[in-house]
Amino acid sequence: MSVPQLIYEMFMSPGTPQGNYERMAAAFGHAMIGVLLAAALLRPMARRPWLASGLALAIYLPWEIGQLLIAGSSLADSAIDAGAVLAGALIAASLWTRRLPLVLVLAPVLVLLGRAIPEKQRGGDE
Repeated sequence: MSVPQLIYEMFMSPGTPQGNYERMAAAFGHAMIGVLLAAALLRPMARRPWLASGLALAIYLPWEIGQLLIAGSSLADSAIDAGAVLAGALIAASLWTRRLPLVLVLAPVLVLLGRAIPEKQRGGDE
């Protein structure tokens, strides 16, 4: 499978994974998207790391909006994914500014997002 095909498949198959491990992996994967987008912006925006985090989320949001409108994602799933991206972007800004205590706050938030299950999917493995 080519990279464009993989990206297309990812876009067209939104949803929160069923298992605990899979949900946590998805949350951390989304957080890594936030880290990487923020990291790409932090060099040119070195004096405005928190703005870089917000911009990283803004760059990512069209993906989730597209999944809502085209691929049938739920609002809850998109909110969980966007929250994890934002947590990752804020972690990157925290590391950039050497505000490590904030990372200690954001890490449990990321874990909670990884444990979140949209209401329509509850009851499977919990």
